[in-house]
Amino acid sequence: MSNSNCYVSHDCAPLIVEDVYHPALHISLRLTDKCLPNFPKNQLNKRYNFRKADYLDLYNELQFVDWSFMFYEVIYSVIDAHVPQYFIKTSTYPKWFTTEIINNIKLKSKNFKKYP
Repeated sequence: MSNSNCYVSHDCAPLIVEDVYHPALHISLRLTDKCLPNFPKNQLNKRYNFRKADYLDLYNELQFVDWSFMFYEVIYSVIDAHVPQYFIKTSTYPKWFTTEIINNIKLKSKNFKKYP
């Protein structure tokens, strides 16, 4: 079921009592980085935190803007000056991945790194 080199032998020190029809196996498999799923790191997206905004200074500065030419650069520069920002994490995993699935993938990757 794989094109990787896989060596299977009888395990001499099973963790539980062996069943005649289900012997304990020792499986050696060498994995490369190409085999492991490569999910990118979470990305941080910036958002405005209007709850902590300095509205008094914001309103005062907007009062003196020359609105004869309305460019978004002006609006965003004033907002950037007076509204703090925060970051939210967006997951790079598919939306249908549950927390349990993501934790299992991370655990699997962590354990793969332990073996040579």
